[in-house]
Amino acid sequence: WENFVDQLVPITIALAMAIIFLIWMIRKKERQQSSVWASLILAVIFFFLTFAVARRSNEVFVGFVVIFMALLFERYRAVAARIKLRSIVALLALVLVIYAPIKTVYRFDTYLANTFPIDHFKDAALWLKENSRPGDVVFNIHWDRFADLFFWNNSNYYINGMDPIFEYSFKPELYWKTHFLAIDAGTAFTCGMIRCTAEQTEDTYKVLKNDFRASYIVVEKLRNPKLLQYLQSFVGYQKVFDNNAQTVFRIM
Repeated sequence: WENFVDQLVPITIALAMAIIFLIWMIRKKERQQSSVWASLILAVIFFFLTFAVARRSNEVFVGFVVIFMALLFERYRAVAARIKLRSIVALLALVLVIYAPIKTVYRFDTYLANTFPIDHFKDAALWLKENSRPGDVVFNIHWDRFADLFFWNNSNYYINGMDPIFEYSFKPELYWKTHFLAIDAGTAFTCGMIRCTAEQTEDTYKVLKNDFRASYIVVEKLRNPKLLQYLQSFVGYQKVFDNNAQTVFRIM
């Protein structure tokens, strides 16, 4: 729901307007190309996939909505003179055109506030490259930091390098264990299920060592303060690198 409110309201309103126009044309017995129906069906499919499978599907949803609207616009130009409420249609379209850039600026500002220099992970990655063995496994908690580490150090293997949905597809238990660490809900213990009792939780050290076979773990201080505190206090981890942004621990 948060994804819908934050990103998809304008395009969904535009899609609803386009569908209303399509219904109007059907009632007027206007024939539609198969490409119109195909793009609409695919847009609806990816809309539901956005909520049921992966949020990344919203990008494909938007693409097919744009195609669907572009195909319908060609028909609109041909029958515009027969539409009685053309001024209302034009006004709604104008509101969307004005609103979309405002929302885009807000989204851009949100992303900009969370950016960092391109060499943000350089020191940590180079330390690992120079002090670990080639092929050692590094547990990078967040998959979106993989590229920043791999660019400077391609000698190690990294646990999270693709969208987490692939980890879930491979083994859901590993996905959930990573998830609770990533959201800073798991510290000394994590869990391989979406909901766990105290008896079902597992020792984080054993999970990192046995399930992921990791030799090192990279922690962002601002992103995972609780996990950082746990790693600093447990004897199974040795702090080997530290700067203002990240800390690297060797898993003993």
